Amino acid sequence: MPDSNRPPKVGMDNPPPTPEPTWRIWAGRLAVISRVLVGGAFIVASFDKILDPMSFAKAVESYQLLPYILVTPFAVTLPWIEFVAGVLLILGIASRASALLIFGMLVMFIIAIAINLGRGAEIDCGCFGAVAKSEPIGWGTIWRDVVLVALALHALFFDRPAAGLEHMLCRRRPRPQQEADLQV
Repeated sequence: MPDSNRPPKVGMDNPPPTPEPTWRIWAGRLAVISRVLVGGAFIVASFDKILDPMSFAKAVESYQLLPYILVTPFAVTLPWIEFVAGVLLILGIASRASALLIFGMLVMFIIAIAINLGRGAEIDCGCFGAVAKSEPIGWGTIWRDVVLVALALHALFFDRPAAGLEHMLCRRRPRPQQEADLQV
């Protein structure tokens, strides 16, 4: 009975596996750095908004993009989404889903800022709550978000599952029957 757990022998029919290209290895390592940078930025951005949702609601209202009735629920919910997505991204738990969610939020932020720049509105960003309370929107804000978009996309496409906590927690352990087969 052939042992299904052994790798196949290398020969004419089974060439040796090709090693992973060096650029892909480095891209995977850089994806971990991207995860930490983007996740950390979203965690920091969420703190003051979670602690003082009414101030954040005023910042959201100043953009004049949401109906008034949705401003408060949005201002209470968004910081928690930012926080959870940032934590999951850093830990590598559902990192691709978190990177995609953060990418979507960043695109939404860029559009909201661009609309208000087009209107000529001189409003505070509200991006980092009280940490950067007097940060007016501008092209610098958009460029910062574009850099974060690039980092989130890098994490989305090049993150390696083995580089996160999810991989360590969800590794398949052999069943007792498989362990018995391995000992034979």
